[in-house]
Amino acid sequence: MTRVNCRLKVRQEDEVLFYQAEKNNLDVEECKGILCLQPINSDKVEAGSVDDLWKEIYEECFLVSRYKDVLLNWDRFNFLIENILEKAEICNKKLEAVALMEQMLLRSEEYLWIEEAGCPVLLYKSDDVCHNVLNIFAEQLGAAFERAGQEVEYFDTETEEINDLNKFRGRHFRAVIGMQTYLFGVRMMDGSYLHDYIIGPKFNFIFDHPVWMRHHLTNVPKNFYVITHDINYVQFTQHYYHHKTYLLPPAGQIVTLEDLREIYDISFIGTYGDYWNQALLIHEMPREIRFIANHFLLELRKNTNYTAEEALAEVYRKKGYQPTDEEFLEMLWELYRPYFCAVYYYRHCVIKSLLDAGLRVDVFGETWQTSPLSVYPNLVCHPNVRYEEAVRIWQQSKMSLNIMSWHKGGFTERMANIMLCKTVLVTDDTSYLHGRYASDEDLIVFRLDELKTLPQKLKMYLENEEKRHGIAERGWRKACCNETWEVRERILEEVLL
Repeated sequence: MTRVNCRLKVRQEDEVLFYQAEKNNLDVEECKGILCLQPINSDKVEAGSVDDLWKEIYEECFLVSRYKDVLLNWDRFNFLIENILEKAEICNKKLEAVALMEQMLLRSEEYLWIEEAGCPVLLYKSDDVCHNVLNIFAEQLGAAFERAGQEVEYFDTETEEINDLNKFRGRHFRAVIGMQTYLFGVRMMDGSYLHDYIIGPKFNFIFDHPVWMRHHLTNVPKNFYVITHDINYVQFTQHYYHHKTYLLPPAGQIVTLEDLREIYDISFIGTYGDYWNQALLIHEMPREIRFIANHFLLELRKNTNYTAEEALAEVYRKKGYQPTDEEFLEMLWELYRPYFCAVYYYRHCVIKSLLDAGLRVDVFGETWQTSPLSVYPNLVCHPNVRYEEAVRIWQQSKMSLNIMSWHKGGFTERMANIMLCKTVLVTDDTSYLHGRYASDEDLIVFRLDELKTLPQKLKMYLENEEKRHGIAERGWRKACCNETWEVRERILEEVLL
């Protein structure tokens, strides 16, 4: 697709030609289609079209400023200014046009706002963490931008030094986007943020609870925004960190659906997580924190629909104490161990409920081999797998599990990819699904506090191929419409407008 500047309405095609001329070092004879370089015929300017003429003037003032070097090289700079002033005479707005031209040439806020829509997107890639998933997110989002006609550049901390970021100083980007990156906190020798010298909005995707990401969210440059996959995290980040935050979950990848044999009844790709070890470590916390931690863990176990912040708020309510925002945030930060104790405990409980019912579960991740559940003969342990291998496993599964890391209003790439592999997604409940997907129609949803009914339901669908394939088909169709990187790119485009 051709790159276009969406903030230009009248001279958009001219801007495309100017851009190609600049990029490819074309001469004026190769760009004869640029309409604003044609002489003015004032006799053809109809009465009542003054507003339309002023729109042309406004955008041409931008083009003169943006492509000044091209116009000077073509010996058309003065010609285009004369054209603009002649139009302004017709509008009786010559003084306004001169003032506008001066502002554009000085790269005013108006100029930068228009220019931004035609600038590249800069995407950050990082170390090979989380089985390279974050880098895959960056690559897939970048590819979606490119398919939409947007230029994309990458910076990779795996192959480049942090000091290499200086090459972007003074450059203008439509957006600078990171996947849970620390790069936005990089400072100069004088203590200022490097990204304050890189022009354009900065977006950091956050995939964990924002409380654990406080260093990513408190050490930030100007013009900084947050993107997250959970509506509760949107509210939390805006309240406690005061950043404009957008709900935009990671998407899945549309794959070629091969006619693969269904090898696995139920698959789960993820770590085990030792909840008992976390529980023991709680007892090593300072006494004043340990008291809150134990009650916090109790609230999460009793109320599996609570977010972490709701559970802590309930603890404080029962104590009759109203903390300040700073106290609340600091205490929630301290409750890392009980939080993950609850996450790991329910992951254990979900898998155990299926094993106890005699269902075979294939798990991928080396931590399962030393877990307490490894004694079950129907738990089949496999090594860790990377993203590309995971996609094939989902395609070869009749059903695949997703167990949230307590994201009560979220959606993950695992959920999207399972459905896009035309496999039945089995997931614990999250408010993101409400109104978007229907349980037993598009996927299977269960509650963490009602696991007794889950094994029987899965047995029924495993035995009924027609119903199971119907769910997989409907889930696949909806995911193709709603959970791809093309969809996410379009939403980002609206944000960037």
